[in-house]
Amino acid sequence: MNIEDFIPEGAESPVTAKELRQRTGADVRVITAAIQARRRAGVPICARRDENPGYFIAETSEELQAYCKRLKHEEAELRKTRKACEKLITKFPEGGGE
Repeated sequence: MNIEDFIPEGAESPVTAKELRQRTGADVRVITAAIQARRRAGVPICARRDENPGYFIAETSEELQAYCKRLKHEEAELRKTRKACEKLITKFPEGGGE
């Protein structure tokens, strides 16, 4: 299964994971893993989280740039959360460490 065969081109009409599950019959975790693998193989699969959420294949560099910008923001937010969690570890009786 090539997941990109089920994902529309352009940010105007994204497809949700639920819709992809219905179209492919695959579990959402399988779909997510397939999307990640195809992204890493060079397929420009983007995602929206606004009022029209879902996956789409970028048609323009602007669409891909907007997605990369959102990923950068999410990465920064995850980093902040990780650091806060690491600080909390020391409050547990057993100390800390990974």
